[in-house]
Amino acid sequence: MIHSIRANDPRFKTVTLHGGLNVVLADTTERSSSHDTRNGVGKTLLMEVLHFCLGGSSPRTGGLASPQLTGWAFTVELDLGEERCQVTRSLGMPQTVEVVGDFASWPVEPSWDPELSSFRLTNDEWKTVLGRELFDLVHGSDGVRFGPSFRLLFPYFARVKTGAYETPFKYFSAQREWQKQVAVASLLDLSWEHAARFQELKDQREALRNYKRGIEQGALGDTQLTLGRLRTNRVGIRKQIESLEAQLTWPDPLRSVRPV
Repeated sequence: MIHSIRANDPRFKTVTLHGGLNVVLADTTERSSSHDTRNGVGKTLLMEVLHFCLGGSSPRTGGLASPQLTGWAFTVELDLGEERCQVTRSLGMPQTVEVVGDFASWPVEPSWDPELSSFRLTNDEWKTVLGRELFDLVHGSDGVRFGPSFRLLFPYFARVKTGAYETPFKYFSAQREWQKQVAVASLLDLSWEHAARFQELKDQREALRNYKRGIEQGALGDTQLTLGRLRTNRVGIRKQIESLEAQLTWPDPLRSVRPV
């Protein structure tokens, strides 16, 4: 559970959440007219802050990329397992996070930074902790190519991008097919390995197609290297292999000599 989201600047109003359903609304006032909207009051920015503190990429666009937020740091207080902890991430130093709490059971132990007087993790280490504690991902599995990771799974629960609610199976419209398949399978506790392996085979097939086109177009630099030449070489190598196999299977004359 997420308990609160706050910043080191008093202009940011701390958001406190409670158990059960929490709804964030932009309210109107008595002075509001029919032309006043609820846009631009910070609802999307709040989601961006949450993603940033929970391992998201450094913002290049959107509200958090505003130069007016230079020097800001955000803190999220949440439950990991049975313990409550705090994580703080600064826009000026996004490569690490500060953590406060009981982290004895975490798969990665934070290190003490004497200059900043705080326990810290790299952002990648923090994502590993979140993956294990929130989605029970095995330590190191997030490094598997086309495998599930915290940042692949979490956006399904905190959707913010364009097309986020068009379908329950994607959290943004341009999401790749393998990401959808692996994420949904992992969240439903199904075998995501088949989807990951299928994507590997698709990439290998595409690589072979590109290699073939490169040979045909002479992009590899050797104009004599053609498919016909490769087939000829293959026949010659196969004959060499057969000859070597025949030599290895030839009867050993010493074995036919009976001992005296």
